[in-house]
Amino acid sequence: PQRIVEFCVNKDLFYDFCRRSEIAHPQSLLLNGSIPAESDLEGVASFPAALKPSQSHLFSNQYNRKLFVVESYEELADQYQDVTRRGFDGMLQELIPGSEFYMTVFFRGNGGRQWAAAGFQKVRQAPLLHGTGSIVEQISRPELINMSRNLLDKIGYEGIGEVEYKIDPVSGEAKGLEINARSITFNRLCAEAGLDVELLYYRACIDKLDEKFEVEDFDSGLRWVDFFKDFSSSYGSWRQGQLSMRDWWKGYRPFELEAYFAKDDLRPFFSEGREFILSGYRKLMSKTN
Repeated sequence: PQRIVEFCVNKDLFYDFCRRSEIAHPQSLLLNGSIPAESDLEGVASFPAALKPSQSHLFSNQYNRKLFVVESYEELADQYQDVTRRGFDGMLQELIPGSEFYMTVFFRGNGGRQWAAAGFQKVRQAPLLHGTGSIVEQISRPELINMSRNLLDKIGYEGIGEVEYKIDPVSGEAKGLEINARSITFNRLCAEAGLDVELLYYRACIDKLDEKFEVEDFDSGLRWVDFFKDFSSSYGSWRQGQLSMRDWWKGYRPFELEAYFAKDDLRPFFSEGREFILSGYRKLMSKTN
């Protein structure tokens, strides 16, 4: 339904629902074309804070990031001016410290009577602090799977998707960030763990599923890496002093799947590798010029 599409795409609607439903989430304030006086932000936001759009896809394409970290009211004003000049709205949000991101990948059908879900954690992401997963590991957190199920039951969501959380290291609380109403980049890791959500959705469409089932017990510890994305992000983070070589290497303990490499078909790996090299060359030439 259109209301669910808008709910998942528009972060402001999602956070408003979380607030009304008493679901833990980052404190957020939609900036409707102007920034409140600094004194009016007390109790709503403190610095450093996150400046992000309510709808992220075009923003990510434009800025190559999900959000800006603003350290002061003055920096917020300057960055917000640029964001609005490019046609985006803005949302000021609590910046949760740490890097513990958790994801519930799920299939929900038949009014919730069909349910399958597994949990995953971002070991590393690109960009390093606020990005998409470049190394992902399957990990069990039953309480967050239950939290996701309750959320989806409340809105009546049907199909496949992913609910994303960040763990607040201060309170230990899991705070809901968003619902991605789609398949995800590491979907073959899900299938490797036993949860092939695309296959479940297809079988649901042709009435080949049991009327009722519940599955949440999948293999743990399986890992997936997007080497090209991770290398680019890690190199930039290393140059900025945000990541040591030792910590970078620790992320590369054995993994089951690489995003592009497969022994039975090497073409995707070579194609992405070629683009990876060309992209680096173009960046080098642009700096030289």
